[in-house]
Amino acid sequence: MKILYILMLCLYTTSMYSQTSKGISGNETYLFEKATFTLYNYNSKAEVNTRVITDPGSVTPEDIFFQNVFRRAIINNGSLLYCTLPDEKDYAVKDDGVKLSALKAQVPFKDEKKEPTVGRVFSGQLEPYTMSVNGGVLTISVMYVYGDSRYPYTLEGKLVLTMIKQK
Repeated sequence: MKILYILMLCLYTTSMYSQTSKGISGNETYLFEKATFTLYNYNSKAEVNTRVITDPGSVTPEDIFFQNVFRRAIINNGSLLYCTLPDEKDYAVKDDGVKLSALKAQVPFKDEKKEPTVGRVFSGQLEPYTMSVNGGVLTISVMYVYGDSRYPYTLEGKLVLTMIKQK
């Protein structure tokens, strides 16, 4: 009879374990792989120019079309939480992935009663973007509409950022 109870307990435990969710993975970190900026004629949608960058060190904060390129992104449940921009600073992403606030470096303990501080030193905003994750690849797309005196028509730019999940 004891063997029957032990078998029932094992069966019950196995059944309960198989019903628990295993899909929650927490934060996932993605690293820069490639950024492609394609310039189009806004009216005809004809491609004017394409620029591809595979070295994150070649992206500078002064480049207006690549300033939203993430060197690193932390995603949780499909939402962008933190990112590192070309200025090599870490930013917390707020308000559904639009507003940025820079994180101060933690201050070392000088007084045992005080805690290290983390606060705002910068507030900025990301351009509107779309984001998708397929396997271990994160793709972020940003659209721009602007004018340039070198062209007699309105321009549209599309930045596609490809990032690989850190293992």
